[in-house]
Amino acid sequence: MEEKKIKQLLETIFTSEIQNLQFYPKGLTNENWLFSVDHIWYLLRYPTFPINDYHQEYNVIMKLQDAHLDVETIYFDYKTGIKITKYIDYLTEFKDEKRNSKIEEVAVLMKQLHQLQIQTDVFFDPLSKLEQYQKKVKHPLYSFEHVQDLCQKIQQYSQTGILCHNDWVSGNILFSNTRNYLIDYEYAADNDPLSDIMSFLTENNIESPAMRSRFYHTYFGTFPDTQTMNRLNHWEQFHNMLWCWWAMMMYEEKKETVYLEIAEMKYTAYQKARFLFP
Repeated sequence: MEEKKIKQLLETIFTSEIQNLQFYPKGLTNENWLFSVDHIWYLLRYPTFPINDYHQEYNVIMKLQDAHLDVETIYFDYKTGIKITKYIDYLTEFKDEKRNSKIEEVAVLMKQLHQLQIQTDVFFDPLSKLEQYQKKVKHPLYSFEHVQDLCQKIQQYSQTGILCHNDWVSGNILFSNTRNYLIDYEYAADNDPLSDIMSFLTENNIESPAMRSRFYHTYFGTFPDTQTMNRLNHWEQFHNMLWCWWAMMMYEEKKETVYLEIAEMKYTAYQKARFLFP
């Protein structure tokens, strides 16, 4: 969106002068703009490919406002998905954070969310998401065969649950010297907590058994039993399949090679997980 139109939009929200407006190069399905008002810095999210239920995202943010997981939201339009948050400088996302304890810190952050035991009565419904993405793809680059049994298991797992984030990409996990943040609740809804664990591990390409063991021991307090591991393995296959379809959809919409790369990476990971845990 043009800078002039962004400024006009902000002038309908703030009464004071908009200053230092600049494009902020983060996000795949949103434009982000950094600006200041009365010497306070803010970040505007402007959806460019709205495919989510922003009313649900708003409800989740309201339920979490006292949990101190997210950055502070000061404006939200649940019809358009336009959101303004306080901007916090000197944050590092997961993939760029250097401290050795970051895997355990994410496990603690996730456990904090899940231990709230919040229910929104809106389920993530991963199979519906899968179908949504599949319908938008006219020319699939990859095929997924023999997935009926996997989808049946996932449907069973996801029918009951608690509030999960459902999108643990690196850019949604932010570190600072004083506290850590979990941001962007566009996909947040009730789901199986084990889905969140595999969302984090698969989205951040954490395949090392040692790294996964460290995460599991922090989150569970011990290494998971066989039944839990089987369930995690099913979620691993499904997440890779789901986001491969998402990437194919986004490539057809935007024609940007980054989505081709994501689709290939997710398909390769799906095949590997399926080979290890058929």
